[in-house]
Amino acid sequence: MRPRLLVLSGPLKDSTIPLSEGEITIGREASNGIAIVDPSVSRKHCLLAGEDGRFRIRDLDSRNGTLVNRAAVDEQWLQHGDEIAAGDSSFLFLLEEDEEISPA
Repeated sequence: MRPRLLVLSGPLKDSTIPLSEGEITIGREASNGIAIVDPSVSRKHCLLAGEDGRFRIRDLDSRNGTLVNRAAVDEQWLQHGDEIAAGDSSFLFLLEEDEEISPA
């Protein structure tokens, strides 16, 4: 298993971000684990938490909300192939090896 985010749109487009156990924040501030320079992203937008091989996402009271498969979420467990959106940036959540899938 090699959990990662494939960036589909936004300033980090076409990059791959590896994920590990523990917590990582996504937001506009440089102090975030995944910093996105984009005014549509809140300073501390959302949190990804990995535990026991599973990952969940939690919105951090962001201005534009956090979407999973185009639905607003407060907190949700992620599945392989879920599409996450924070502001104008979107990510494809991947768990499985070398499998390309299209966004939900």
